[in-house]
Amino acid sequence: MGLIDPNDGTLQIIPKPGEVRNPLGINGSPGVRRRNHEIRAALLAGLKEPCGIEGEEQKSYFEYGIRTLLLLWCAGDRWAVKFIADRCWGRVPFNIEMDVTHREELSNFSDEELLARMDAIRDALRDQIAGTRNAQSEVIDAEVAK
Repeated sequence: MGLIDPNDGTLQIIPKPGEVRNPLGINGSPGVRRRNHEIRAALLAGLKEPCGIEGEEQKSYFEYGIRTLLLLWCAGDRWAVKFIADRCWGRVPFNIEMDVTHREELSNFSDEELLARMDAIRDALRDQIAGTRNAQSEVIDAEVAK
């Protein structure tokens, strides 16, 4: 059991390299697609309804959910920060290139040398953040000028 011997019948079933078997990308039978559409429509309709939570009656469930998500963001909830950042600025690629071939042992440095290195790193980060803020304000000023 396991592998199937390729014969004339199975070779017709196996897709050939580069062959597209589902060009429209439609998955499932028409009944399944209709049911999924109905579920989505029901959820969207439910999100538009007024919220039944005391003190939040003027908001819809959608607005209440967004407000709750933003409060979690402000509280520093890791999931909320990742969720919002991924949707606002896209996912961060994980293919970060690092050069780890040269590594100095920090225990060999004196306290003064370590403090000097930390000050240099802090200054470099401060300059980088200031440069980013200046670039963002220039973009905003250019958009406002339009």
